[in-house]
Amino acid sequence: MAFFPSLSKNGLWAAPILFALGVLSLALLIADLARVVRGAHLLSVPVQDFQKVDFGEAGRVLLCLEGPLGSRGFAGLGFELAGPGGSPVPGRKILFRTVVSGFSRARMAYKVYDIPGPGSYALRIRGLDPGRPANASLAVVFMRPYLAASVIRIIGIVLASLLAVGGLVLFFLRLTSTAPAKP
Repeated sequence: MAFFPSLSKNGLWAAPILFALGVLSLALLIADLARVVRGAHLLSVPVQDFQKVDFGEAGRVLLCLEGPLGSRGFAGLGFELAGPGGSPVPGRKILFRTVVSGFSRARMAYKVYDIPGPGSYALRIRGLDPGRPANASLAVVFMRPYLAASVIRIIGIVLASLLAVGGLVLFFLRLTSTAPAKP
């Protein structure tokens, strides 16, 4: 138990180091999280009733819905993906949907597909109102799965934040405990 008294005694010089390590780690982890999310992007297509999408490799992909914050433009729509031979690619809805948002736009994971091989696939969107013009601010985005990688970085962000706040608290606690008493 000699660690805590030692930390208390040397906290004034150790606290700025802990704070600096926490802030540096926090900045690096946030930048890495943004890189992971950007790197998962495969392709974006506008919202139309039928269109072709090309996948360069087999594997799992996420169908994401992207639009302005608070938009209800995707309400009531259904999505179907058919392979190069016209056979449907089975997809399943995502139970816990990840949402990535900025100041004006949001992207929500909606469905996951296992693409059997590279090629040109047909994307059909059911439920579009033919009388309503297409909303240019809405898009369907295909991405590689990134949930596990982002959760690891988010846990790192929380730990780095604790390190930075702990360093700051330790500094001020030690600073106030070494201040001379007022008469």
